[in-house]
Amino acid sequence: MPFRRIRVVALVDGAYRGLFSVLEKPSGELIIPITHGGRYSDWSTLDYDSAPTILEERISIHLSPNSDEFTTIKKSTVLADGRRITAVALTDAAKRKTGFSNIFVRRYENLSGEGYAPIGKAKVGDRLLVVPEHDPKFDTMFSGLYLGHPDVEFKVANKDPMLHIEAIRFRNFQLVVMFSLQPFRSHYTTHVGSNVTSNPKSGSESRRVLLDALMRGKSAQICVAQYHIAVWAMSRLVLRIELKEATNPEAIKFFKKCLRQIPKSVTRTRRSKSRPSTTFLYPPITEFD
Repeated sequence: MPFRRIRVVALVDGAYRGLFSVLEKPSGELIIPITHGGRYSDWSTLDYDSAPTILEERISIHLSPNSDEFTTIKKSTVLADGRRITAVALTDAAKRKTGFSNIFVRRYENLSGEGYAPIGKAKVGDRLLVVPEHDPKFDTMFSGLYLGHPDVEFKVANKDPMLHIEAIRFRNFQLVVMFSLQPFRSHYTTHVGSNVTSNPKSGSESRRVLLDALMRGKSAQICVAQYHIAVWAMSRLVLRIELKEATNPEAIKFFKKCLRQIPKSVTRTRRSKSRPSTTFLYPPITEFD
């Protein structure tokens, strides 16, 4: 019997909007469909508007029975122009219990795209991990997903109270979900970063060392640091886009201020003084029977 589906959703304008789901197959493998209203672009050129629309994106976590050491993480993307793009990462985090490995860190768009229509009534057997209501006109949401073994505890000392961490255990794997906000409006674009590995025995010595490091599990403390660094980098990128597009002098001033604050707000989200402070707390997983 397949594992009950877990749906990770955001509460926006009073409605649940799906971000991604997790389904455990009878074999123990995990399928993670990603909700997308965005495009597939090369962020080095920022050519987003002319990029093809993403029709489908999913991540699969394979048991990889031919390896005693590594688990395969596969990301598959189908584009409107007919292309199918596959990216693969290997990690020893699950089988060797070495810690946790990054699957992705994402900056969310304003959740107004067609793919983010309210999900409606939850189905029998669904479990929802709910991100409390936030306003995309004021905040940008980020999430991270990490993979480990179900017996390894994701323990973080002195955790930032503005960072929510939820561990979800399956038979063979553990997924750790992180969420946080940054205090500037959500852009219409999105940005996803993830590890991609290749044969660590090829290339130069420095390349082999780098690729081998990407395949090794990390402590929970290092994973949280990696998440904050990714949020910082993605925040700087989108704020530069906002500055390029902005024409209002006050908006330009605000985005410049946000850019100056990013190194400090990586570890603690700052709040606008022009509106009431909202406590960013998360309830436990809610189960629907």
